[in-house]
Amino acid sequence: VNKKYRCLEIDLDGLYKRMLLLKKKKYAAVKVQFSNDGSPYE
Repeated sequence: VNKKYRCLEIDLDGLYKRMLLLKKKKYAAVKVQFSNDGSPYE
């Protein structure tokens, strides 16, 4: 990142799929989770 810090680690709390509600012009999200075999589901 700079001379003092060479590595930046980012931890994710969750993965979200974006949705847009057009009539009210607001944003919502659906949390995407992963099953034991690694396949995503909502």
